[in-house]
Amino acid sequence: VPAARTVPKCIFIDLGAADGNSFNSFLANSFGPLANCPSGKWEAYLVEANPRFVQPLAQLTTKYPADVHVMATTAAFDCEGKTSFYLDTTSVQHNFWGSSLSSTHPDVQKSGMQHVDVTLVNLNRLLKEKTIPGDWVMVKMDIEGAEWFVFSANSGAPLKKFKEIIMEFHSIHDESSHPRYLKAMQTIHAAGFKVAHVHGNNYAGTYRKGGYKIPDVVEITFVADTPALATCENPKHNVLDTVNNPNIIEIPDSVLP
Repeated sequence: VPAARTVPKCIFIDLGAADGNSFNSFLANSFGPLANCPSGKWEAYLVEANPRFVQPLAQLTTKYPADVHVMATTAAFDCEGKTSFYLDTTSVQHNFWGSSLSSTHPDVQKSGMQHVDVTLVNLNRLLKEKTIPGDWVMVKMDIEGAEWFVFSANSGAPLKKFKEIIMEFHSIHDESSHPRYLKAMQTIHAAGFKVAHVHGNNYAGTYRKGGYKIPDVVEITFVADTPALATCENPKHNVLDTVNNPNIIEIPDSVLP
């Protein structure tokens, strides 16, 4: 059912919301000043599969009852239905970040492949039912490999509703999945997005192929409505580029011949 409201807003969609940490960054203007939102208003849709985070997310809906909408025990994918979600029970320091739809994730394996049943949600439906023309829409997505399925199955047209996409891409080393990866990236490119920022996650090391050296897990910010640069800028490191895992040495900058 399409959204019934008529007043445009900022819409923050968080796929892999955890305990709401990224939402708190949104509130703190880390993704842009909320004062610039259309009509000065915003709403947030927080999607999280791990039942560990039901309570902290419920506290956010209590605090912002009209503006925060939580989809608990729900995972984003390219289809809808029910499936198993595998839990990371070991990465306490990192908010159990390895929980995944994939039973092959290293942290899932270390956790004994414990799993729960979750509901699957489709990004296109979220966009259709929760956004209207005039909204400023962004998505943050950190869903441990499912992102490739979400984007490779997308026609690209719905993505044009977004102004900003903040992603973490996983398992770059998995060459058997590269055709899917290519399709996902072609979809994002065809929707008009440009790369604004790249940060390698030092959790998983570097994938090497020919003269290329690319982080196996990489965080990318895409923006719309901006001209493309002729070449990448020289690497610059700021507070957002601190190591993801402080217990592991930082990985070198990417090499893209």
